[in-house]
Amino acid sequence: MKGSKIIVTLSLSAALIISQGCGVFGLEKPETSGPESNVAARQQTASELLKGRKYAKQELIVTYDDSTSNKSIRKNVENHDATAEKIITANEDEKAVRVKLDQGDSMKEAIQEFQNDRKVVDVQPNYRYRVRNDDPYLNPSRAAKYQYQISLLDARGAWDILSGSHAVTKVAAVDTGMDAKHQDLQANMTSSAYVRTLNGQKITSRDDTSDHGTHVAGIIAADYGNGYGGAGVASGYKNDLVKFMMVGGSQDGEYFYSFDIVNAINYAVDNGARVINMSFGGESRDRLQEKAILDGVNNRQVVFVAAAGNDANDAYNDPGSMGEVIDVAAADEKGVFANSYSNYGTYVDVMAPGSSVLSTTPGDSYEMMSGTSMASPMVAAIAAMMLDANPNLTAMQVQNIIKGSTVKPDGFSKDRGGYGMVSAKKCVENAKNANASVEAESITQKLKEATVTAGDDICLEYRVLPATSLSRVTWSSSDASVASVDQNGRVTGNTAGTVTVTAKTDNGKTAACEVTVNKAVPVESVTVSSKELPSSHELAVGDSVYLKARIMPGNASNKEIYWKSDNESVATVDESGTVEGVGIGTATITGYAFAAPAAALSESSPKMIKGSISVTVKNKAEKIVFTKSAKWIPMGKTFEFGAVLQDENGKSGSDIIANDQIIWSVNDRTVAAVDSETGAVTPKKPGVFYLTASYSSLPGEDADVTVYKKVIVAKKTYKGKSDYNLRQYGKKKKTSVKLKWKKNPVAAGYIVSRSDSRNGKFKTVKTISSGSRVTCSIKTKKNGYYKVRAFYKDGGKTCYYGYSNVVKAVVKK
Repeated sequence: MKGSKIIVTLSLSAALIISQGCGVFGLEKPETSGPESNVAARQQTASELLKGRKYAKQELIVTYDDSTSNKSIRKNVENHDATAEKIITANEDEKAVRVKLDQGDSMKEAIQEFQNDRKVVDVQPNYRYRVRNDDPYLNPSRAAKYQYQISLLDARGAWDILSGSHAVTKVAAVDTGMDAKHQDLQANMTSSAYVRTLNGQKITSRDDTSDHGTHVAGIIAADYGNGYGGAGVASGYKNDLVKFMMVGGSQDGEYFYSFDIVNAINYAVDNGARVINMSFGGESRDRLQEKAILDGVNNRQVVFVAAAGNDANDAYNDPGSMGEVIDVAAADEKGVFANSYSNYGTYVDVMAPGSSVLSTTPGDSYEMMSGTSMASPMVAAIAAMMLDANPNLTAMQVQNIIKGSTVKPDGFSKDRGGYGMVSAKKCVENAKNANASVEAESITQKLKEATVTAGDDICLEYRVLPATSLSRVTWSSSDASVASVDQNGRVTGNTAGTVTVTAKTDNGKTAACEVTVNKAVPVESVTVSSKELPSSHELAVGDSVYLKARIMPGNASNKEIYWKSDNESVATVDESGTVEGVGIGTATITGYAFAAPAAALSESSPKMIKGSISVTVKNKAEKIVFTKSAKWIPMGKTFEFGAVLQDENGKSGSDIIANDQIIWSVNDRTVAAVDSETGAVTPKKPGVFYLTASYSSLPGEDADVTVYKKVIVAKKTYKGKSDYNLRQYGKKKKTSVKLKWKKNPVAAGYIVSRSDSRNGKFKTVKTISSGSRVTCSIKTKKNGYYKVRAFYKDGGKTCYYGYSNVVKAVVKK
């Protein structure tokens, strides 16, 4: 769930060179060159250059004009009784050499000598620079590279509150992984590696399958004060507020699967995580994932935070839309809701910065990314600091404090950004001061009315104010036989009817929601189809298509579709119905639903309703090889080009290649037309066109392989001056004449004929076996008349075009 990004790669060594260059190579270059202008440009004496600065002893940096050879530079340095250590290109106009002086030599005198050398552009000591002990991207003056979220959230205010004694909370992220070697992800990590929970296995890793997880890790816990990049929201001044744990839940850096997510959640909880960030989601309910989250919230008091989604809609998005999960929307650098992409609506709890957020990426780099994926970990970081301040808070108490510790920017709308922009300082301050003795002043529910189907459930969300009140909230239903409610406000529909569900604080403050339970309409059938899957039902390895499952009847209560493949070594399918070819063979992809939502607790339920589609996976073509071709085609004839597709092993055929079809096209249809399926070309007028043969493993999509061929459309015949323009050229000689003519675009060669008179009998005097050669020299001592005729090859037969104009060639007298 991420958007556009701007790459900002920080190189420490490069930064140091640039810093030195400001004093050495940043001087304004004189407009005129030469020794006199070099001397005039110098503004500092040797004493001034050495005064008040740290520098390498017995070392100078001397610059020369770029036109000076390295050999000359070394020789010049030797003439000053010094040694040239290293020569580099300083800028586009100058070279620089690091010069080593002998022990005991005066640096001041050496500088003066080089300054007086007319070959030298400039000289200075090799100044020493200290790496600054601050993080460059925390400086507002760096504009586009500024980590604005630290200020917008008032993270330092939270750090100040935690300056004394505090707990250290473990916060986890279920994500793509992370670059555990990153220079800015060391001080706050639980270990130098992390665990991936894939296919039921736990695999130790130190790399990221994309850049997403590393970016999230940096948002939460990048090191503060190490001189690199920026800082995490929960880093603190001493990097002592949290311990961050990455749990890899994605194998390819893009997709997550329920099985892996559940294992990742359980692993994080079992290893002590009190906060878990989940910057992913899908627009349907995942019962298995929900059960893992509910277990963590209810039995382990784990705080779950999730991204609201980047689809700019108000649809249900699991896991963020669960009432037990803090659902985070995105705002820009001014705190304004990110209308262009962030999801919104009643499911959203709070918003946090999500636009152009700078954080860590693999390879000691830093990038700006946008999305609710960036906003969610900021709230997770804040939740962890709240538990630093008050470790005894329950998961739902943390959620309530966050909802009550927000600010509302100008133009804020609760329909967009939930309860408002989260404030790290207010959250931590309220968490620290939270107490059961603080009486509730009010309690409100997000919804006044709600609907649920019998057999299904929903979670009613609430907020108690002030945020420092830990008043216990109890829930009740006016008729539990119609709908029951648990300790966190999760309502289960039992039978059709209407009830009032009430939330009540210890001191009697109440909030009610009218819940209507509709009769369940069972699913009767599921039909699977796809507009993207070719009619052949063939996929190439690495290609993916989206499948759609239609549930009937249309008013069925349960709209939840689940997917599975009967052969995942051939094709996999994710929760959205996206099928990917992974190996050669055939697989059946099944979309299934349950007659009612409660039946989804078990895949073996007899109420499972299925629909299937078969997919055959083959190789993708890697190249196109012409089997029949022509460099040119004459007007009046049609030529059918031929080609075959080959895979990476050179194999071809429809049993090998997925959707084995070449598409033909031409760039200029005024010159020639081509049958897109057969490759048959019909000339329209003389000229040149480019024939394209292309292949797409998914017909209608962009081509995977394309080859081009230049083809000439020739006239039926070539003759006369307009086509040849035969003429004598060059200086006249006594023993030969030189002839020149216009090149025939398709000729294999030319025959040159001579006659003593214009209308006399012409005899062949020269045959030129090259269509490109258009000049010749004829040995002769007398004047004569000449003409040229082009010939071409048609199969093994030699064919001739018409004659050129006749030209008289004259020898020198």
